[in-house]
Amino acid sequence: MHLAAAVKAPLIALFGPTAPWRTGPYGNGHLILRKELACSPCFKKNCPTMECMNSLTVEEVLEAAEHKLRVGRCE
Repeated sequence: MHLAAAVKAPLIALFGPTAPWRTGPYGNGHLILRKELACSPCFKKNCPTMECMNSLTVEEVLEAAEHKLRVGRCE
């Protein structure tokens, strides 16, 4: 993710237990996907449910990727 941001490549970042405002890509034009859950961000390495990641759907990620392909590079 950080290498893609450094070269201004189109970027979609999935966040679950971590926070994009702490570890997200720098620069503009990136797409961040995450769910607003009471437990997220928890910063835990292990979780019995991983609800924050499991609640992101393939359809949401695909839609974001299609959008990014239409829009192109970051500015």
